[in-house]
Amino acid sequence: MNWVSFVNFEKIERKCMSSIRKKVDLSENRKDLEMVFSHSISTFLNQAFQHSLSFSNDDVIFKPNMKVKYALSPKLINSKKFMETWEHSNLPHFINQIVDTTYHKYIHMGKHGEKTVRKIRQTDNRSLKIF
Repeated sequence: MNWVSFVNFEKIERKCMSSIRKKVDLSENRKDLEMVFSHSISTFLNQAFQHSLSFSNDDVIFKPNMKVKYALSPKLINSKKFMETWEHSNLPHFINQIVDTTYHKYIHMGKHGEKTVRKIRQTDNRSLKIF
């Protein structure tokens, strides 16, 4: 029998998740939200793989109109090391947590876009009054 060890990213996940949620929450529009998602994922993956693989913002893309809500780049799909880790770790669970957080914010922005713009203007006006 061939045993494959399970890789647990929980320690890195705990360290990163609150920061990622904060960045998602502070996103000003849907485009910004998509960039925060991709940047957060690539940063996490670079830490998780300790730079044994190199990840860019284009490797995991937020796709809110798809059933899965994200897409892996062909580079990742064709990487044996990445796919073995993907299949034998809690990495998909972590990615799905970030996707869920991002998607909920994405939906909220679609329903309440005027509140987001008003909130930004209020923040800008307050900062002007300080000076």
